[in-house]
Amino acid sequence: MDHFNIEMVNSVVDSDRLSSQPNTRSININDIRTDDCLIKRSRSVDNAFLEASSCESTSRKRRQRHNNHRCVGYVYSMAYADVAALLPSNYDRSLLVHSLIEAYDIWNRVIIISPYAATDDELAAFHSSDFVEFMLQAEKYDENVKQNTKSTSDEESSYEELLSDYGLEHDCPVFKGLGEYIRLVVGSTIAAAQALNKGAVDVVIHWDGGRHHAKKSSAQGFCYVNDIVIGIIELRKKFDKILYIDLDLHHGDGVESAFLYSDKILTLSFHHYAVGFYPGTGKLNDIGHGLGLYHTINVPLKRGLNGSLFRRIFSQVTKQTFEAFRPDAIIIQCGCDGLAGDPSREWNLDIDNFGKCVRQVVEWNKPTLVLGGGGYNHANVARCNAYITSLLTNTPISEDIPEHKYFEEYGPDFSLLIDPGNQQDTNDEDYIVSILSTIEKYLETVRSKRESYHQRDISKS
Repeated sequence: MDHFNIEMVNSVVDSDRLSSQPNTRSININDIRTDDCLIKRSRSVDNAFLEASSCESTSRKRRQRHNNHRCVGYVYSMAYADVAALLPSNYDRSLLVHSLIEAYDIWNRVIIISPYAATDDELAAFHSSDFVEFMLQAEKYDENVKQNTKSTSDEESSYEELLSDYGLEHDCPVFKGLGEYIRLVVGSTIAAAQALNKGAVDVVIHWDGGRHHAKKSSAQGFCYVNDIVIGIIELRKKFDKILYIDLDLHHGDGVESAFLYSDKILTLSFHHYAVGFYPGTGKLNDIGHGLGLYHTINVPLKRGLNGSLFRRIFSQVTKQTFEAFRPDAIIIQCGCDGLAGDPSREWNLDIDNFGKCVRQVVEWNKPTLVLGGGGYNHANVARCNAYITSLLTNTPISEDIPEHKYFEEYGPDFSLLIDPGNQQDTNDEDYIVSILSTIEKYLETVRSKRESYHQRDISKS
C-alpha cells in the first residue's frame, strides 16, 4: 500500500514555533494538471492517500515541469518534528531546522508530504526481525529494568547483553520515544520514495532522514535504523538503477555494506578518512564485490578540506559517475558535519559549498530524494538545510535570519551565512590527482559494463 499523503501549502501560520501544521488546501479530485504540481486525490477507502495523474508519461511530465519550475515535496508534520527532536545526538535540531524554513516562508513553494509510521514488515525490509522486535520494545524493557528493584543480576546482565548486541549503548542509547522515532523516520523516507515513484514530485526533501550508519542488526553511529537503505528498496519498485551520494563527513558505511554485491545501486561517498576516525571504513580501494564490483565508489579526503577543492572533486566525480552509471533515480544524503564550526572540526566548508553540490545533482533532472544526516552545530545545520531548500524551490531568501522563536540561536551575527574555516588543507594536489585518476578508471569499468548490457539488449530485440 502506498503511504504518501500530500497537501499543497497555501500559507504558513505566523507563530512563534511550529505549533501547528501549515495552512493547506486540499486538491480537488478533478485536478490532474501534474505539470503544475496539482495532484489528483485517490478514491481509496479512507480517501487519505494521493496519487499522480497518469494522463501522460512520468518522464514527459517531469521534463515539462523542469522547464517551468521544479515540484518539490517536503516531509513534515509537527508531531514528527517533536519526535525527531528527541534524538539524543541531535536534541531539538529538528525544531530549529523546520522553524527556520518556516520563518523564511519557503513552505508556500513546496508540497507537504505527511509522515507515517512504518510497519514491522517495512522495517524488516532491511533489518532483521529480531532486531526490529527488540528496538521497538527497548524503551519498555529499559523502563522495566530501572523500575524493577527486584530484578536479578542475571536479568540485568541479559538485558545489557542485548543492548550491546543491538548497538543500543554509547552513541545510540535508549531514549523515550525511540519506538515511535524508528517507525516515523523510516516511514517518512518510504513516503518520500513513493511520491517519486508515482511521479507526483521531482524532488523530495526529508531533513530528518539520512541515517546512514545503521546495519542490518545493529544501531550504530547515532543511527538507530537505516531509512536510506529501506528508501532505496522502495525506489527500486519503480526505478531500475539508483545512485546514492553521501556528503556526510563520516563514511556512509551502512548503505554501502547493504549493496556491496549489487550493480543496480551505485554508492558514492565523499568523507573524511583518517586512522581512528569513525567509522574507519571507506578506503579508495573499497569497490564492492561480485556483480557490484566497482559500484562502490569512495572518495576519502583528509583534514582541512576547503570549499573550492571540495567542489572541484565533487563536480568531476559525480559527473563521471552519472555518465558512466546512468541512474534512473538519485538519493543524496546531506550530512552537514563538514561545515566549519561543527564540533568535529575536520573540514572548512560553508553552506554554499553544499548548496552547489545539491544543485548540480538536481539539474540532472532525475527523481531525487534529498536527505539530512550528521551535523552537530544545530544552528549551522538549520542554516544549511534552509539554504538548500531555498535553492531547490527557487526561493530568494535574505542573508539576515528572520525573527522567530529560535532567533537567538543564530547570534551574535544573526546571518544565514557562515565563514569558511581556516584550517590548513592537507589534501595536496598529488593526493587529489591520484584519487581522481583511480576513480576514473573504476568508472570506465562501470561504463563498459553498462554499454555491454545495452548492446546485449539490442541484439535480443
